[in-house]
Amino acid sequence: MPEERAPLSRLRLLPLRLVQFTAIQLACCAFPIAFILALWGSAAHFTVGGDRYRMPTAVSFVLIGVFLWLAENIGTFLNAWRYPDQQAGWHLVHVGKLGSWALLVTLSFVLVAAVKAEEGVRYGGGEARVTPPRRRRRAR
Repeated sequence: MPEERAPLSRLRLLPLRLVQFTAIQLACCAFPIAFILALWGSAAHFTVGGDRYRMPTAVSFVLIGVFLWLAENIGTFLNAWRYPDQQAGWHLVHVGKLGSWALLVTLSFVLVAAVKAEEGVRYGGGEARVTPPRRRRRAR
């Protein structure tokens, strides 16, 4: 018969459990935090009806991810396809897929920007210009 632990021995495990919990929570939050920090200050510019607008890049990637996730849910609801866990009945696709869609959009955006920058060098006869050129200071 296994002997029961005294309540005091359980208290000794509390710091270990807190460290484990903190490590797991930080690992789950690492990608979104790194994502926001990497894109801090960058913006996507777009035109609607002749008016020019600006939106933070991280917000645009997350919104695109949300709309793709909604489209995925509509597709599975209308039986365009089903995931193995939806064979018994339809339910929402897991919210964790939002991160997957946002990552896909981010990688696609970066790859297209890299290809377009290279095209500018190859076919444009000039330097790759991903960001606007820096302004030169006047000598005083």
